[in-house]
Amino acid sequence: MAPPVTSYLTLASIRYPDTPEEQENDLTSHRMKKIEAFDEEISKYLFKIQENMIKQTFKKETNKYESIQENAHKQVKEINKTVQDQKMEIKEIKKTK
Repeated sequence: MAPPVTSYLTLASIRYPDTPEEQENDLTSHRMKKIEAFDEEISKYLFKIQENMIKQTFKKETNKYESIQENAHKQVKEINKTVQDQKMEIKEIKKTK
């Protein structure tokens, strides 16, 4: 009868870096992955900030435009009223002559 086969990990199958150079390369690789992940998160964060600033600026400019448009509309109404009043005065003057 054959002896039972055991299945468990051996140190050789785990593959730890054997030399200090391999260990350093493994750590460097890990650091680079962390730096890249951090860089990606920072980029996303900065993009959101930029997007929010653009939205706020657009909203402010839209509000300015609407305010200018509203003021211009009021001025046009006032000018039209003044023109109408002057036309009436001209008519009155013509009638008296």
